[in-house]
Amino acid sequence: MGEFRSIANDELMRRGAERRRAKFEEARERIGGLVGCGEAADGKVTGTWTAVGPSDLKIDPRAMRMGSDELAKAVLVALRQAEADLRQQVKQVTDEEFGDDVRGTRAGADRLDDDVVRFGRAMDELSTDVDRVIRRNLDR
Repeated sequence: MGEFRSIANDELMRRGAERRRAKFEEARERIGGLVGCGEAADGKVTGTWTAVGPSDLKIDPRAMRMGSDELAKAVLVALRQAEADLRQQVKQVTDEEFGDDVRGTRAGADRLDDDVVRFGRAMDELSTDVDRVIRRNLDR
């Protein structure tokens, strides 16, 4: 009976791992296409941020009338807003894909720990069952 329970547990764990892998792949693809946007100086400075970092910066010619320090600050503000916008979008995707309770919480880590423990037990049972089958075949 232990052999079948172990096989069933192994199959359930395999299916669960496949579902999680598919969710991670879906989230990775969605996140890879996200673009965060930010602006400063009344829209005269705009920037975008992607998964690889800053991706675009536009400075309206009217912004050139600003002093260099003020313009530099506006550029930083626009890019920081773009990065924050992207982070918010990433959070939204991860919350949709994995749920608020899993994203960065102890409950999610505990659930993963439980899965690892169950997997370890299933592997121990499988090993015991395999040993039993081998002994049974050797005794014949």
